[in-house]
Amino acid sequence: MATKQSLQVQSWRVGELESWRVGELESWRVGELEIMYSKADLVMDLERILARGFDVLRISKVAFEIYQDHGLEITASMDQTLLTLVAMEEGKEFELTESEFLALISKIKAM
Repeated sequence: MATKQSLQVQSWRVGELESWRVGELESWRVGELEIMYSKADLVMDLERILARGFDVLRISKVAFEIYQDHGLEITASMDQTLLTLVAMEEGKEFELTESEFLALISKIKAM
């Protein structure tokens, strides 16, 4: 049974720099121009998840949040990577091992 979880949203502004934090994810906006979500951002977010321990469901959940928040800002390869991670919660046949997950992070760094 799925449980409902609320996300705390924080927002602050320093001059022209505005930041939004939803759960573990953060977005920055400078004036009207939003900063593009980069491969380095994706790697940083994935490594931050891994720092809390390898958990397939948490990785899948955060990957879905990233996809929802930054889907229009990401490259095709980042899109494919995130969809691979999102699918992990659909069953054992879609799950990556920790070593496969680390290899995926290395692959993103090399892109």
